[in-house]
Amino acid sequence: DIASLTAPGKLLVQQCTRDPLYTPEGMRQASDHIGRVYASLGIAEHYSSVFYDTIHEFNPQMQRDAFAWLCRWLRP
Repeated sequence: DIASLTAPGKLLVQQCTRDPLYTPEGMRQASDHIGRVYASLGIAEHYSSVFYDTIHEFNPQMQRDAFAWLCRWLRP
């Protein structure tokens, strides 16, 4: 619910499926909930949730994906 408060702003969430801090099911439920909030506002494209099959980290692929997403939304 708290993450949904960013709407209508842009939001990227990157999640690691092997992160021991959260269950994959919990991450998926949270992602789906936020997606529904954005969709209900007619701005589904402002939210992106990406799952990576890795431990808790911010690896080079995740960095490339994050920078590409930021460039898409932050460039004038």
